[in-house]
Amino acid sequence: SISYIPCAINSNDWTPLNRNLAREKLKLPKNKLILLFMSTNGTKDKRKGFSFIKSYLNKNPINKKNVILLIVGKERNKIIENFNTININQSFNGNPDILKLFYSASDILLAPSLLEAFGQVAIEAASCGVPTLGFKNTGLEDTIQHKKTGYLCEYLDQNDFNKGLQWMIKKINNDRNYFMSSCINFAKSNFSSEIIAQKYKDIYESILIK
Repeated sequence: SISYIPCAINSNDWTPLNRNLAREKLKLPKNKLILLFMSTNGTKDKRKGFSFIKSYLNKNPINKKNVILLIVGKERNKIIENFNTININQSFNGNPDILKLFYSASDILLAPSLLEAFGQVAIEAASCGVPTLGFKNTGLEDTIQHKKTGYLCEYLDQNDFNKGLQWMIKKINNDRNYFMSSCINFAKSNFSSEIIAQKYKDIYESILIK
């Protein structure tokens, strides 16, 4: 008998902040669409799949004046020429007070990891009302509801990545809060500490009964 229980998040700590206030604190423009990429080692960690983001931004039609790529992690270099990129050279420590500022200020989390055990960032982002773009056949498959809390691309498929990001941008341009309630409800009803604790309790009780 095999049971699967995901990681938990504290739903009291992980709550959305007002988008404009979060952008104010981070000194980000309020009238731009912000794509967020987070990686402790920045774009240097090839497992995080930044090449898919770079390929999309270099080769696909996008209104570059209205879009910002926000990179949080150990990153010092200009990554994409002629594109509005903001690098916040800061390693993260799991502190919700700091991280939810970045999530709440953003419109889409880009997480095209080639390898990912769980996809904690997608749940943290969802708790803040922000959708995630990621690949199937990784841990993100457990933390994204396709076309509800984000978009799950075919594994390592650049074309589907492009298609998914274009779809998400279109939805958000039509309705800034299109994903918000679905993301928050998904995170609370599947990954809150109370839900996860109950799943462990159920397993222990089922074993004791036997």
